[in-house]
Amino acid sequence: MSLSYAALLQTQYSGGAAFAKPGIGPGTLAVGALYFAQSALTSYNTVGDPTGQFTPNDLAFSAAYGMTLGPVRAGAAAKLIRSALADQTGTTAAIDAGVQADHVADISDGPLDLGAAFTNLGAPMKLGSVASPLPFSARAGALWHAAPWFNALLDVVLPVDQDPYAAVGGEAVLRQPQFTAAFRLGFNQSHTRGVDGISGVTAGVGLDLRRFRVDYAWVPYGDLGMTNKVTFGFWF
Repeated sequence: MSLSYAALLQTQYSGGAAFAKPGIGPGTLAVGALYFAQSALTSYNTVGDPTGQFTPNDLAFSAAYGMTLGPVRAGAAAKLIRSALADQTGTTAAIDAGVQADHVADISDGPLDLGAAFTNLGAPMKLGSVASPLPFSARAGALWHAAPWFNALLDVVLPVDQDPYAAVGGEAVLRQPQFTAAFRLGFNQSHTRGVDGISGVTAGVGLDLRRFRVDYAWVPYGDLGMTNKVTFGFWF
């Protein structure tokens, strides 16, 4: 089971919950929910007079199934998405899918894993008379186990609503009999577009106590502020 909370820019925040159960047929079944909201906003009429307040929010429920096929792992998820803005609400559905292949090659005796995925393939979201496409994206990634204590990562993302971008990262791992700790640093090219100040850099830490895990991520957006995300994982 996984629980997450993210404090985003300004007064925006999101939270999520997921549960996965292996041994369902040949693979693993998972369900999850994701919620996004922000504090109340003021609404105005056509002449600029305030008419009240409203709280926009988005909610998504998903069900996923994945399995291992030799050296390849594959999975897909179906999502039901609901969005609310003032007195308008809309609902749509989407599909995510991905595949990952372990130890495709060796680089300096370090195994290389490869993966690819697409997200948010579905019909546009319609609020009132306005229909907006979902933020579909396709991506490919590589994970290089450069050393027993260090992993290097690369993602290339092709979103439908902006130019392609890349993200790179590194993870140093400290393994002990009672716990495993991870220290992470990365750079996301998309976070630097149109933003002044410190942006693009990401950092995080993780602690795995076998039956309990916590991960923290810090992502600055220059003059816009910074975001913080914490995720808890439980095995039982």
